[in-house]
Parts: sequence; C-alpha cells; structure tokens
Amino acid sequence: MPTILDTMTYYTPEEGYQTLSNLGDNGRHAYRLTNYAEFVFPVLLFLSLSLSNLAMGKRHQYIVGPFLYMIFEYVENLAEKYVLEIYPNRHDSVMKLACYAGLMNQKQKSK
Repeated sequence: MPTILDTMTYYTPEEGYQTLSNLGDNGRHAYRLTNYAEFVFPVLLFLSLSLSNLAMGKRHQYIVGPFLYMIFEYVENLAEKYVLEIYPNRHDSVMKLACYAGLMNQKQKSK
C-alpha cells in the first residue's frame, strides 16, 4: 500500500512532496477523493464522543479533547487538500501546516 501524508508521523515539505510524487497521477487522484471523506469523520467523531460524555453526566470539560482533535484534523485535511490541488506547484508553509496539525492530532490521540 502506498504511503500517504495521513499515515506519516512527521515529514519535511520535501518528504511530503516526494510522497505525493511517488503516488503518481492516479494515486493523487484517489487521495483527493478519499480526502473528501476525511471532512465527515472528524465531526462525527466529535459528536459521538462529546454527546456520549455529556449524556453520561460528565462535565463540559470532557468535550475539549474531541473538539481540539476535530479542529486539528480539519486544519490538516484542508492543508492536504490545498497541496493536492496545486500539485506539482509547491507551498512549503502549507505542507508544514499539514504536518504540524497531524502531529497535534497524534498528541490528542495519545491522551
């Protein structure tokens, strides 16, 4: 299975663009399509985790973690969508943003 940005823990802009290059035209097209589905998952996860916590009588502070996860996931997905859309042109700052948002998601998952 080819490597995509979502599965990489940390990458430089150079490594990110090399990963996109390795996917080829068909792989990047497939990645674009799956990226659209990535916009539904974070809100569903946030709702399922936060509503279940609230329903069990837990305080509102228990929704902070799922909320932060959702925000960083959306930032990562938007950045990945942008670099996919402009490829083969580069925007290293946006690629770094995708990487760092992904790192924050990894941190949220580990809590």
